[in-house]
Amino acid sequence: MLVLYLKRDEKMNKKMERKQNIEKRYNNTPGNP
Repeated sequence: MLVLYLKRDEKMNKKMERKQNIEKRYNNTPGNP
């Protein structure tokens, strides 16, 4: 049970990381306010 929870948590973390990476890339693009 705990393992499933940890795996799900890991997936959430990966999603958050990806989102942050996309935001970072977007923010580093010249021309953005």
